Amino acid sequence: HVNNSVYQNYMDVGIGDFMRQFCPDLRSLKFMIHKVHASIDYLEAAEFEDELLITTTLAGTGNTSVTFEHEIFKGDTLIVNAKIIFVTLDVSTGEKCPVPEEFLA
Repeated sequence: HVNNSVYQNYMDVGIGDFMRQFCPDLRSLKFMIHKVHASIDYLEAAEFEDELLITTTLAGTGNTSVTFEHEIFKGDTLIVNAKIIFVTLDVSTGEKCPVPEEFLA
C-alpha cells in the first residue's frame, strides 16, 4: 500500500501545478509559500500502480497565509482529503509577507 507520508508528496505536486498555472516561471515570483500546517484524513488505501486523481483548490487566504484543500480519488472513491496551510514569505528576506495582490486576483 501507499505509505501515508507519500500522500503529502502527491499534494505537493498538486500545489506545484496550481502555482505554475498562476505563474509559469515560479522563479520569477517575489514570494514563496512555506507549509506550516497539514490536516489529513485517510479514508481508504491506495496500492502500487493505482491510478489516482489529485485535486487542489485554493480554499482561502489570510493576511500572510493561503489555505489549499486537496482531494485524492481512486476511481470514483475519495480516499484522502486534506487541508494544508502555507505562509507567504518574501523571497529576498525569507520573512513573512502579505499575500500578494496579484495572487489574490
